[in-house]
Amino acid sequence: MTRQLQSARLKLVPADIILLENLLSGNPQFEQLLGATIPENWSTFGLDPFRYTLSQLEVDPSRLGWPAYFVIHLADNLLIGSCGYKNNPDEAGMTEIGYEIKTEYRNQGLATEVAQLLINNAWAYPEVNIVQAHTLAEINASVKVLQKCGMTFIDSIDDEEEGEIWQWRLMRPS
Repeated sequence: MTRQLQSARLKLVPADIILLENLLSGNPQFEQLLGATIPENWSTFGLDPFRYTLSQLEVDPSRLGWPAYFVIHLADNLLIGSCGYKNNPDEAGMTEIGYEIKTEYRNQGLATEVAQLLINNAWAYPEVNIVQAHTLAEINASVKVLQKCGMTFIDSIDDEEEGEIWQWRLMRPS
């Protein structure tokens, strides 16, 4: 799973080892390697998830394309977020998606495009039977994104870090 994903307005570039090393070292060449302008505060979560992704890829390079993608807004050629799969498909064929969009680009349907690209990409792998996501336990923009993508509320669960969260799922279409 190493391909770039694209919609009408977005390009998702897989976060490979070279991109991640340049991002994490603060190398100004990261912008050139990514092929997009890098704004301030493009990530809500900071660099820790990318450190984790790099450590995972260094252990198992075959995971490329599962953990993380950089979200590029095509019209502006601007990095506006990140997304990816929190895990390779497990024994039940379940993988979990996550995404973030820079504040100034929210409420334009871009998160829905990102989530749909990830879901469609997951279905390209026969081992994937379930795509899952989690949201805070409240009606919010992410809930609406997942509903638009056809996900169904499954359960409210207690997460050690987040507290109560809602679990959403979509089964592979027949």
